[in-house]
Amino acid sequence: MVAPRLERPPGKELPHTYDHDELCLYFPQEWTPTMLIATTIVPWAAEWLLHYEIWLATDGTWCGGGHS
Repeated sequence: MVAPRLERPPGKELPHTYDHDELCLYFPQEWTPTMLIATTIVPWAAEWLLHYEIWLATDGTWCGGGHS
């Protein structure tokens, strides 16, 4: 779970997340337990947060790519 809760513009759903606001960072085949979290998950989460901040500033335009 993400804490604190991520903000949303009124009437907008948070993009690229799973249930309970879990961040959607990668496809299952893109990460394996043999990969270092510091060089995969951490940078991916930072990039997601960058796009989240842009999404907030643009009132709901997601520029991070990905799939719906």
